[in-house]
Amino acid sequence: MVGIRIVWYSWPPGDRGAGRDQKGACKVVSGAGDVIGIHHFSLTVTDLERSVQFYTSLLGFTLRSLDVYHYAASEVAHIARYHKEVAATGIKSRIAVMELNGVRLELRQILVPRSAPYHGDQSVAGSAHVALRVKSIDATRERLKKAGVDFFVDGPTTVFNEKGRGPWQWCIFADPDGITVELVQEMPVTSLMEALGTRIREMRVARGLTLKEVATSSEMSKAHLSQVERGDAIPSIPALIKVSATLGVAPDFFLKMDGEIDEWGASVLSAARGTAGGTESAGPSKTARLVTADERQTIAVTGTVETHWLTGSAEATQLVQRRFDAGASLADLAVGQEGTEILAVMEGSLQVELASSSEILGTGSSISYDRSTSRRFTNVNTTPAVGVWVIAPNQAYVES
Repeated sequence: MVGIRIVWYSWPPGDRGAGRDQKGACKVVSGAGDVIGIHHFSLTVTDLERSVQFYTSLLGFTLRSLDVYHYAASEVAHIARYHKEVAATGIKSRIAVMELNGVRLELRQILVPRSAPYHGDQSVAGSAHVALRVKSIDATRERLKKAGVDFFVDGPTTVFNEKGRGPWQWCIFADPDGITVELVQEMPVTSLMEALGTRIREMRVARGLTLKEVATSSEMSKAHLSQVERGDAIPSIPALIKVSATLGVAPDFFLKMDGEIDEWGASVLSAARGTAGGTESAGPSKTARLVTADERQTIAVTGTVETHWLTGSAEATQLVQRRFDAGASLADLAVGQEGTEILAVMEGSLQVELASSSEILGTGSSISYDRSTSRRFTNVNTTPAVGVWVIAPNQAYVES
């Protein structure tokens, strides 16, 4: 069952109909699915022939019918209320019914009383515009400009990012009456694929991980991940979830546009995009970099291991805190990893399995190891355990 809410906030003075409060606002009503769709849109014009010519020859509409219609003032009270002089004569109008791929648009020229020119101010309540989908927004705009159509902005098209939906490009111009018409092109799949791949690559670089590391941890081939990063392939949903877990972000992070991501994500991408060639750091900053508790990234693995990144993504050395629920375990195959990793147990105890060895570390104990060593961490107790890892991926491990 679909609920529909309708609220009017302003009505003409003295027009307080049933169902409206003392301020002129309509009461909120709920529909029970009786509204099933949009039948047509209507625009009032001053020269019907001119508008029909414009919408058919330039915008591809088909003219279904054009006729003259007479209405008693009582039948079109929404017009007659503003023109008391038509109480006796009624309303006379010419209406052209247009159609574009099954969508109907009515162009209406009122003869009695005569249609007034459009004010052109889109900030006025009730102002409408028509948005038309096109295959190629650049090609359509160029064709219309050659036909003499003036666009409001003579620059690059704008991208609209509807949260949770795919983005689209748009630009606007005016029809012969100054009514706004919008051209819309859905972002092509290839563009979305490239954006997805670029975002994965930027996050991988920011984390200091190689293609092989991320591919192995995500259970996909290095070649396939490389294709994804170049925008030549689309990862499956399970693969995307595994990649996101490896990189420490939610899966939808890679599908959002820049304007939709949170402050932490923006800082990560900014750091990655600021690297030389996008592969290695341009050098340590001489200024302090603060990461507050609210800014740090958190990810839960299978709901039993919670990871907090305590340092900024651009840091060469990473500090990571993990909380293990009772019985929780986390494994790392260490494929392609380099450098040193140090674990210090802050609360409880953790079993650490390194290749063929196994140790149980209590609170205050620490262990260091080469990152190329496969490892597993398990909380074997009945209470939670917390550990802090120092990760230096770009430093060689030296045995003491």
